[in-house]
Amino acid sequence: MEWRVAYSRMMTYGEGSWKVAPECSTVFHEQRSCVIEDLSSMTLYNVKVWIACTDSGFNSLPFRTQYSTKFPPVTTRPIPALAPPEVFCTGIEPLQFKADWRKSDPNDCTFFAWELQAKLLPRLEGVSASGLFEKAAAGGEYVTKCLTYSRNDLSCMVTDLLADRDYHIQARERCTDPFADSEYYRRYVECRTLTAPAEDPEGLTVADGDLYTMQVAWVPGDPKACIFLYMDVQVKENGTDWPEGDNPPVFGCRVANRSITKCA
Repeated sequence: MEWRVAYSRMMTYGEGSWKVAPECSTVFHEQRSCVIEDLSSMTLYNVKVWIACTDSGFNSLPFRTQYSTKFPPVTTRPIPALAPPEVFCTGIEPLQFKADWRKSDPNDCTFFAWELQAKLLPRLEGVSASGLFEKAAAGGEYVTKCLTYSRNDLSCMVTDLLADRDYHIQARERCTDPFADSEYYRRYVECRTLTAPAEDPEGLTVADGDLYTMQVAWVPGDPKACIFLYMDVQVKENGTDWPEGDNPPVFGCRVANRSITKCA
């Protein structure tokens, strides 16, 4: 005695011939599932199962799928599109870059869109290749940056990025049937945005001036790619030049906390 499983392909004119699935035949009564292989994708099938005995006259009646029941015919899934073979980043600027990719075999995919995602990578504390000290900064998760709705439109601008940071990008083909979506192709070579200088402080005010001191206040600008070290406030006498280089000014102050926006 053993379980037997057979399947038939649904045709436009009716039902095809039944074929026994040998991979599903088993003498183990407790086994109640199996995988039928070598079927066609996106195809409707009927399935039936029964108990076969050494004397066929004692075989059980088959239980089968059929329309108008709780167990209708089953449709195999589509073969997914292949992932893009390559993804590039070009035209790199401080806050954006261009992403390009190549298309592959769509298989059973009915095209819906290309999806491009980017992920901000964390920055470890240390000295950069240019010899500057960099504080640690958190990374992020993959975020969808663009969708293009023509299969021949194989590029997009990745915007709203941080300057002077590393990103990973990945692309996939999406289909009208999500089961046909391709896997992501992930670029593991970093796409690094260019450095952008911090914007100038605004709203500079001077108050409480007396014989030797004054209170100076300001509103910090957008830091962009700046890794903050200090805010430098310089004061000069009329008829003299501003200090040069990174030496502390003779008159003025340096504030090492960016949240402090005044000094005397």
